[in-house]
Amino acid sequence: MKILCNLGENITLAMKRRGISQEMISRRAGISKPTLRKITKGDPSVSIGYYVNALAVLADWLDIRKPLFVGTLRSSVIWRQRASQS
Repeated sequence: MKILCNLGENITLAMKRRGISQEMISRRAGISKPTLRKITKGDPSVSIGYYVNALAVLADWLDIRKPLFVGTLRSSVIWRQRASQS
């Protein structure tokens, strides 16, 4: 499960770069610290929903109003128009 290992590593790096503790992530994501540790190791026995919860908590510290992938200027303009209509 190379993908889950990479995802776990990226979650760990994001936490370190932002100075976010495992306690904060686990509390806000509604998961136990042992489960979060499994997530950061890419354990496939953890429900994908828990991975999503941890990512959602990290997204709170990011500017989630910006698009994640902007291939062209046109797609960026369309995304901004949709965001301003919400």
